[in-house]
Amino acid sequence: MSLGMVGTNYGAGVNYNKYSAAKTKAKSDKTFEMGSATREATGNGDGKNIGVMAIGNQAYLAQYSENSTLANPIVKVGDYEISVNDVDPENATEFEMFALMSHLDKTGQSRNEGMSSFSKMRTYSQQAERNGFCSGIADASEAWNSKRDWTKIIENAKKTYSQSLVPEIYALTKKCVSLLDVMQTWIENRK
Repeated sequence: MSLGMVGTNYGAGVNYNKYSAAKTKAKSDKTFEMGSATREATGNGDGKNIGVMAIGNQAYLAQYSENSTLANPIVKVGDYEISVNDVDPENATEFEMFALMSHLDKTGQSRNEGMSSFSKMRTYSQQAERNGFCSGIADASEAWNSKRDWTKIIENAKKTYSQSLVPEIYALTKKCVSLLDVMQTWIENRK
């Protein structure tokens, strides 16, 4: 792509191991802390994958936990469970957003077509990182414990795409708006 833009082609050569240990250690100068919606798993997954994400050369699968209910959806990722109702897109880790976006795609709340909502979010986040707005997107040492305001990150990417004269890049503006609408609806509904 031109103009220093990050496109929407997402792919990586990854190891797809079911439930690879997600106990990614933070950088040595930080203490490892999970996001507030995340805890060590107390149950197994239901065996039905609702999402996949890659960090470095490691893939993680998302499944509903056997502890999940319709009223309290819980997504199992690696050795952890994420309470979807507790995920705040304005203050969440990357893994919490992976669980949330996988749930929203699975339940049709995201109105998503094509590539997963999480993959889109990560791609747009890479544009914001390229803009200098954020750093460490898709960094294994940050994915479990760095909380971010994903709405502001996507808003930054949207602004960049909206300034492009290339029609294919400008079209990403609408996709960012759609993703932001889904996040905003989630934020409003959880209040």
